[in-house]
This record gives sequence, structure tokens and C-alpha cells, in this order.
Amino acid sequence: MWDIRTIDCAESSQDCVREALLTGAGEGHCVRVLEQTQGRGRHGRAWASLQGSLFFSFLLKPTVPMSTWGSLSLLAGVALAQAVDESRAVLKW
Repeated sequence: MWDIRTIDCAESSQDCVREALLTGAGEGHCVRVLEQTQGRGRHGRAWASLQGSLFFSFLLKPTVPMSTWGSLSLLAGVALAQAVDESRAVLKW
């Protein structure tokens, strides 16, 4: 199901996923970027993207109501922190 693509440097992993969607990528497409030059956070805030951290965007097509989408990033972050060494995981909300 997952199609993971790694890119050395991009302006934004979100832009890469959006481009992949427009060219036919399906749900489960993931773009992992080693360095972002113009990452964006919530509300259009700049996103610091230092090398050595994890930066990725997923193409998901949820079937749950849009009002619940806000919790998806929280759930994904907690699941990832539990899957790796929790003492080294840092989540930025």
C-alpha cells in the first residue's frame, strides 16, 4: 500500500505530494525529504527543517468526516513516537 519516495532537497514535502497527486499517485504515497527549504506549518507558519530530522508528507484519502481530520496528525505523531525510541522523539504541535 505504501509508496515511499525520498528526495534529497525540496521546497516542501507537501508540494511534492500535491504534485504526485496531480500526476496520478494514489493513497499511501509518501514523500520523505532530507531537507526542506520552504517548509510550512499550520496557519502558513514557516517550518524549520534541519538536516538529520524526519520530514515527510502522506497522501491520504480519509473516509471519516472532515471535522475529525485535525486529530490525524496528532495520532500519527504519537504512533510514530511509540514506534521509535520514545526518549529521543520530539513532537512539535
